[in-house]
Amino acid sequence: MIKLFRKIRYDLMEKNKARTYFKYAIGEIVLVVIGILIALSINNWNENRKLDEKRQDYYNQLIDDLKKDKALLIDNISKTDSINSSYSVYLETFNQKGLTIDEMIHNLFKLNISASLINFNSSTFESLEKSGEIKIIPKELRNKILDLNRKQKLLEERIKGNSVIQVDFIKEYFLAIGSKSLTNRLIKHPEIEDYFKNEINRPKAILALESNMSWKIVTEKSKDFKEILLEIDNTMDLISLELNK
Repeated sequence: MIKLFRKIRYDLMEKNKARTYFKYAIGEIVLVVIGILIALSINNWNENRKLDEKRQDYYNQLIDDLKKDKALLIDNISKTDSINSSYSVYLETFNQKGLTIDEMIHNLFKLNISASLINFNSSTFESLEKSGEIKIIPKELRNKILDLNRKQKLLEERIKGNSVIQVDFIKEYFLAIGSKSLTNRLIKHPEIEDYFKNEINRPKAILALESNMSWKIVTEKSKDFKEILLEIDNTMDLISLELNK
């Protein structure tokens, strides 16, 4: 093609057809410009395609992370409701007459005294943020993801702080009364059992465990998990809309 254009130019110049030559030269320039524009358009299309594929990959990764977060929250909601229900049953035992210390401790043993922690799946968000590619996400969805991540971090930190206090209560309990299995192990050893009954600081142990359970009930609420769950559902809906475009 280039050789053909060159031959035409030479022929026109040799025949002194200046006006025709200039028209041809302009036409050739126009053709070159059009070619460049087409090449740039193809290149831009290719770059946009690659960017869209990368964006789609991030969307799918975010969906996977959020599905795991949903399962985590649903599990925590179930556990929290169960703990609240068990604690209500425990409180009801005080309505009966003649409740003994041994029965009270036995009922306390039935409760879930463990400290709670929660860790959301933020690997994709962190990757987006560190690489700066969070900018390729549309503004509305980007702001939603940022807000969700902020709320998740706040909940993680709050539960972590609550667990530190719970661990202190649990330590006080075990130092005062020993492990849960101690009472069962001493049943066949009355002499040792009598010794521990005299030596174990039962009031301190009971107060520590009561404080721990009261703290759990006050600080761990299903509604906190449900609020984040709703935020996740809304965010997933926005991502799905982007995926279907």
